[in-house]
Amino acid sequence: MGSVMKVKPLGTAFVDSSHATENFSDLKKTLAGSFHETPSNLIMYKTLLTFDLSMVYFPIEFAHLCLYVKDINTDSSYYSNNNLCFYKNMNPFDINTVTWNTTPETSDVNQVLVDENSVGSYIKIDVSRFVNSWIDTGNNYGMTIESHNYYTSLIKFASLSSNNPPWLLVQYKDSTYSYTQPNNKYHSNR
Repeated sequence: MGSVMKVKPLGTAFVDSSHATENFSDLKKTLAGSFHETPSNLIMYKTLLTFDLSMVYFPIEFAHLCLYVKDINTDSSYYSNNNLCFYKNMNPFDINTVTWNTTPETSDVNQVLVDENSVGSYIKIDVSRFVNSWIDTGNNYGMTIESHNYYTSLIKFASLSSNNPPWLLVQYKDSTYSYTQPNNKYHSNR
């Protein structure tokens, strides 16, 4: 195994469709998915993350986004699932002021099913394609996590300001960097 570099995010935030002009970047959680407040009122949530990759060089062997799952709220009476979409952002934005109405355009989706048994642990999502693109082109605008599920499926992750912040683990084939894995539980979504 090559050496691994651990990159902490610059910022995390979530936005939601019911508070379209508000920013939630100062909380200890982020949310992604959907929630039925009433039978006719669906609220959508998106999590946004940004990373400083100035110390990461091209090409990488792989990169994993590690997110701590705090809770999953799924309405099992419907055909809901915990399928999330991870998108590469296409234009710059300010993590501290972004709102539902001002989220960046996205592309290049990576879909992941989050297992309900992962509550209380980190999950690892392969984002190698995103990271290689960011460092190769210099267009690093972070990522957006959301769900396109009509039924309730809301996942709560730990944010940058929590005790279990997100991490980007970048692996190289050589031994330029050294890394010691933290004592957290990981679930791999490969």
